[in-house]
Amino acid sequence: MRCTLGRGLTVERRIATTLWNEQERERIIARKAHEVFCSRGCEHGLDLDDWFRAEQELSSLGDDVLVTQTETGLEISIAERPEQMSIVLSIAPSSLLILWASDEMGRNPAIHPTLTLTSLPETVAPEKAAVTFRDERVWLHLPYLSTGRSSSAVAAAAGSGKGRARRN
Repeated sequence: MRCTLGRGLTVERRIATTLWNEQERERIIARKAHEVFCSRGCEHGLDLDDWFRAEQELSSLGDDVLVTQTETGLEISIAERPEQMSIVLSIAPSSLLILWASDEMGRNPAIHPTLTLTSLPETVAPEKAAVTFRDERVWLHLPYLSTGRSSSAVAAAAGSGKGRARRN
C-alpha cells in the first residue's frame, strides 16, 4: 500500500516476514558495498572494509526511529528526511525494515538510501498497520497480534503512564 503524506512525502507499506526483512537488509548493504568496491577501482582484498563502509553509510541516526509500547500496540515514530522523500516500511510480525529513499538517488551520487532493521518487542499484526504524518514525523501504529498479551507486558506499559519507549 502506498500513500502520500505531508509535503509530498510518500510512504509505502509492505507486509513481510522477519527473514525477508533480514535478507533485504543484507541485499541492500551488499549492493552498496559493491558500489564502494567499484569506486575504489575494483581493488580486491578489502571486502570487509567495503561492507562496513556500506553499512555505516546506510545506517540511520539514533533518534530516527522511536518505538513506544502502549496497551493496544506499538507506536513507532519515524523521522522525516527532506532529502529522502520516500519511506518504505516492510512490516513483519516481529521486525520492521525502514528504507528512506529519494527519486534523486540515480541522478545524484551524494544521495543514498538509509535503512534501519528494528526487532519489535511484541508480536504485531502487520496487515492492520496505520500510517499518519504529524509533528514532522511519520507515525506507524502496529496493533498487537493478539489481545492476549502477557500480563507483565500490559502492566509494564500501563504502569509507566505513557508506555515504554526505546530508541533504535
